[in-house]
Amino acid sequence: MFFNIILYIAGDLLIFLGKNSGVCLLAGLIITGLGIYGIFGVTFAMQPDVIDYSEYKKNASVAGLIAAFQGFFVKGGMGLTSFIIGAFLKNGGYVANAVQTEKALSYIEICFIWIPVVLCVLIAVCTYFYKLDSMRGEMTKELEARRNAVSDKRSVSR
Repeated sequence: MFFNIILYIAGDLLIFLGKNSGVCLLAGLIITGLGIYGIFGVTFAMQPDVIDYSEYKKNASVAGLIAAFQGFFVKGGMGLTSFIIGAFLKNGGYVANAVQTEKALSYIEICFIWIPVVLCVLIAVCTYFYKLDSMRGEMTKELEARRNAVSDKRSVSR
């Protein structure tokens, strides 16, 4: 995950440093694309850990509820983010299909370079404190034991 975050930030910095270079823009977009795919991939791979942790702590599986919440918050977050970016750019004086003012260009840079960099740093900090990986072995062993006990009870009652 940290490699992907560094990759994404490096791509954004390449875009920023090579502002007037089409090659830097294209290379930066490719690099950020590779970084974001890794970040998204890992976040979706974390979902089963959260589901197992919930079952481990609560002794009940709520996989559907967790998946539904994740879908809801991803879609809601995309909608809210689009609104916030639009409002921010409007505040900066952005006008579609027109030559942009310096202020508008500055706001565009903030939206598409600096806010994502800050968010990547926040993701890195949150990931650093993510401790379910270290609990995975213990959780798996306990959950398998519980599931086997339930399976054994069902077999006996038939």
